[in-house]
Amino acid sequence: MRDRWRTRSIRGAGWLVAGVALLGSGWALLGNDLVNALLWWLSLFLLGVAVLPVTQAILGDFHDRGYPFSKVLGVGLVAYLTWLTSSMRLVPFSRWAVVGTVVLVAAAAYSARGRRLDLARLVTEQRRMLVGQECLFFALLVGWASVRGALPDIHGTEKFMDHGFAAAISRSPFMPPPDMWFAGESINYYYFGHYVLAFMSRLSGVRLAVAYNLMIATILAFCFTLTLSLAAQIARSGARPSPRRWLLAGLVSASLLTFGGNLHTFVFAGATPAVEILRAETTGSPVASAEGYSYVEATRYVGYRPPTADKTIHEFPFYSFVVADLHAHVSNIPFVLTLLAILTGAFLARGAPSRVGSFLGISLPLRFLVPVAGSLAICRITNAWDLPIYLGVTLAVVFARSLAENRSLPQGVTDTTLTTALVLVICWALTLPFNAHFENHYSELGWVHTHTPLGQLAVLWGVPLLFLVLYGAVGLAALPSKESAWNAARHPLATFARLPRGDQLTLALAACAGGLVMAPEVVYVQDIYAPEFYRANTYFKVGYQAFILFGVLIGVLADRVLTAERWRGHRGMVRPLLVLVLVLPLLYPPFAVSGFYGRLGPGSFKGLDGLAFLDREGRGDGPAVRWLNETLSGSPVVLEANGDSFTEAGRVSMATGLPTILGWYAHEALWRGSMEVPEDRARAVEAVYESGDVAGTLAILGEYGVRFIVVGDLERERFPNLNEEKLLHLGVVVFESGGTRIIQVRP
Repeated sequence: MRDRWRTRSIRGAGWLVAGVALLGSGWALLGNDLVNALLWWLSLFLLGVAVLPVTQAILGDFHDRGYPFSKVLGVGLVAYLTWLTSSMRLVPFSRWAVVGTVVLVAAAAYSARGRRLDLARLVTEQRRMLVGQECLFFALLVGWASVRGALPDIHGTEKFMDHGFAAAISRSPFMPPPDMWFAGESINYYYFGHYVLAFMSRLSGVRLAVAYNLMIATILAFCFTLTLSLAAQIARSGARPSPRRWLLAGLVSASLLTFGGNLHTFVFAGATPAVEILRAETTGSPVASAEGYSYVEATRYVGYRPPTADKTIHEFPFYSFVVADLHAHVSNIPFVLTLLAILTGAFLARGAPSRVGSFLGISLPLRFLVPVAGSLAICRITNAWDLPIYLGVTLAVVFARSLAENRSLPQGVTDTTLTTALVLVICWALTLPFNAHFENHYSELGWVHTHTPLGQLAVLWGVPLLFLVLYGAVGLAALPSKESAWNAARHPLATFARLPRGDQLTLALAACAGGLVMAPEVVYVQDIYAPEFYRANTYFKVGYQAFILFGVLIGVLADRVLTAERWRGHRGMVRPLLVLVLVLPLLYPPFAVSGFYGRLGPGSFKGLDGLAFLDREGRGDGPAVRWLNETLSGSPVVLEANGDSFTEAGRVSMATGLPTILGWYAHEALWRGSMEVPEDRARAVEAVYESGDVAGTLAILGEYGVRFIVVGDLERERFPNLNEEKLLHLGVVVFESGGTRIIQVRP
């Protein structure tokens, strides 16, 4: 008894020291912003605890009981419910509504005594795992937040759009929120990811400008921890290796998906300069250096090197984390990984269908059906591109599960069709409030007339494809004879049914990933981009998800390949080479971090306030934004200068969420389906600032409901003939600082 008490005391002291060290490191990295990080983490933790019984019911068979996914399930469920009640105009979006929903969800989740006992058992038996998971998540959160603090500005690329959406949502009691760059209309974009940012800011009490940077760090932490759990579970259900092996497989997947790139950095920052050095030594010609290598090139390769009229985009998560745009595809990463975990749990679940399932004619256990449909619904309203993509993945997993259960091909097709139809019906019902206000302008497909050269495909996808091919070769080599290989080719369904469950799932997901790689080589979604970018958006959105699927699988594939008996006599040579190939994508982070943030050091942290740059610019925009945020409630229209995308136009509406007549021209054209749509508004804004026609100006202000007019340095630059005397005649100056004036229009 005394020895047991001593052991527990030593372990407790160890965890206490680790916790103190973690907090101390956090303080050293974040300073006063550690308080914001702790409030943020605590909010996520409480959301996870609130739905922990739900997590156990869905993912309780995972090696870690699905604990890392509890936070995402909590965020998704509570945020969706508050969004739904706000969309139905039942309960306004407010902090008390958010907190009340958390309490109600927790009360429902813990209502059954058995669930409370399960939780007590989990805490008792898995204490070390739970604490370790939280320490890992918090360390990743604080670590990347400290990197963001080196350049926290919500400025550049498309951050204006992302923060502006969240700010508009924060101001709106009901959904859909008003479009801050198109006064009088609601946001016509899949905005749920921005809603989650506003939701978390409201729940935690962290200001939105700080919450923005914490959300980027949170998604990175989720990407790593969720992938680690998911990939380890798939590896565990394959050949059932030792825990050390399947955890290592999860670590490989988590590292490569979260921090990895493609082979572009190795080829053009490593191999090419090395070849040039060798050539220079033999010919005496100048040496090419890797110093000019830009991390952006790894995401803009096809069509750029060499230049062609088929320019594409092929980004991946770590590029997104570095650039820190909170776009839809980035916000959806945790929900996508959670959906894959639910599908994994459903695929690995054994047993006969439930009575309801048998009645409906489906084999998928009902405890997975609604979570799958709900996850797809969140995909729809967070990043609409992911709905068809992951509906296809769901279809493939359900079909593979039917075959794994030794059902015939017709039975498998029927089961898959009925299950998919039921999932779609539930998904459609859950997204009705969003669909009622969202108009999709781009749904027509076209046949591509250009293709990616094989060499460039190898640079983008060479690592996962190599391991996938070797994985297949290892599987064939494991067959006892050539006759068995021939039988496997003749009867693929029977062979598939005999494979370990983990291998069946790996093949199904790998087929989906390969299909996504090939899809943009066949079809594309028609949009308004110029002809040389005709398939860029399709290539980007589809390829991003292919990278995620391959990222989840790469550790599983590597584990099976590197431990195969096939290499028994050649392990001293083959295994180091294959490990080296796995490491190559990790050459990308140093170039990306230094290229975007510069040299990081003890004095590089500037804080997490993403709007502090408004004061550093030397204009009066910062004080003006604070005055508007502190003074105005609701969403009155505040006129400011419009302009091209990726400029500072719309900076006031971005920072406050207050709508203006027109913000970024090209973005609104994309969201409204035509380049002509914003033209009338652009002329109206110009007339207000430059025209001498008082009556005409009043008519425009009345048409769009403008209550305030901003006149600052940006307006003076944008409109060289700005008629400030006329504007002063129309109202009264209610705020002035550093050359920036805010004029309140007389009624």
